[in-house]
Amino acid sequence: MRVLVTGATGFLGSWVIRALIQAGDEPLALVRRGSGREGLRGLAVRTIEGDVLDRASVESAVKLVGAVIHLAGLVSLRRRDHEALVRVNVDGTRNVLEAAAARGLRSLHTSTIGTIGLTDEPVVLDEGSRISPDQAAAYPYAASKLAAEDIALRLARAGADVVVLNPGLLLGPGDLRLSSTRFIHHHLRREAPFCPSGGTSFGDVRRVAAVYPWALRQGRRGERYILAGVNRTYGEVFGSLARISGLPPAWPLPTLVAQWWGLASDAVSLVVEHPFEEFNLGTVAYNTRFNYCDSSKASSEFRYVAGDLDPMLEETVADHRRRRGRSAGR
Repeated sequence: MRVLVTGATGFLGSWVIRALIQAGDEPLALVRRGSGREGLRGLAVRTIEGDVLDRASVESAVKLVGAVIHLAGLVSLRRRDHEALVRVNVDGTRNVLEAAAARGLRSLHTSTIGTIGLTDEPVVLDEGSRISPDQAAAYPYAASKLAAEDIALRLARAGADVVVLNPGLLLGPGDLRLSSTRFIHHHLRREAPFCPSGGTSFGDVRRVAAVYPWALRQGRRGERYILAGVNRTYGEVFGSLARISGLPPAWPLPTLVAQWWGLASDAVSLVVEHPFEEFNLGTVAYNTRFNYCDSSKASSEFRYVAGDLDPMLEETVADHRRRRGRSAGR
C-alpha cells in the first residue's frame, strides 16, 4: 500500500518510514521545501514537496496514496510560540485529516500522552482519560495537541476512518533535532544539574514506530492507542542516566523553587526573548506531576511491547555521543 507520511523527516517519522518499508508498504513523504532530510538518508522513500499548512499541496498528495499517516507537528515549550503551535498542530492537522477524509482514506493521527492527563500522585491512566482543557491551557503544546486530537475524534464520529495514536516521551537513536531527547543532550553537556519531582511514560521510538503498519490495518476507527508504558519518575531516569553516562547525577529540584524560577522566566519573557523560556510555569506544572500511562490496549491489539528503560537510555546516550564525535571531527 502506498502511504502518505507527513513529518517523515522527524525523529519518529524516520522510524515510521523504516517500519512501513519493512512491512512491504510504499511510503510517500510530504516534505517542506528546505526541510533537512538527513533522517531519510539511505531509505527507499519517495518524497513530494508540500506543507501541511498548504491545503492545496496536501489535497494533491492524498490523490496519490491509499492511506495517510500524520506525524508532522511543532514541539515547543515556549509560551511565545502559542500561535505557531496552533497553526502547525491544529490547522495543519485539520488540513491533512479533512483531505484524507474527503477521499475516504484511512488516516493515523499522531497525538501524545500529553492529552491523556496529569495526576498529582503516580496513578497510571489509560485511553479513557483525557486532560482537561483547563489543565492543558497552562501548557501550550498540550493545548494544541488536545485541539488537534479533538479534530481527529470529531471526524471519526462523523464517519471518517481516523485512528489516534498517543506516543509517550520517545527514546532511542536518531533524534537529530532533539525533539524528544533534548534532556539527554543537556545531561551529557553537564547543562542539566537539576531534575523535577514528577514523572512520565517513556517509549522506544523503534517499538512505537513498528506499531504504525499494524494500526493502518487493524486499528479501530475513532479509538486512541497509548504507545508508551515505561513509567518512571524523572529522578529515576536521571539516576539511570548518571550511571550509564558516568556523569554526576542531577539534584532534585523542589517544586516551590521550580515554581519561582518558572514565574521569573515568564516575567522576563514578557520583556525580552531569553534562552530559558522553555522553563516556565506551564512546564513546571507538567513536570512536577505524573503522566503515567497504560499501553495494554496497544499490546493486545498490535503486539506492542514497551521494553525496558535502561537499554533505551543506553542506546540514546551512545547515539548522542557518536553524533557529537562526528560533529567534532569535522
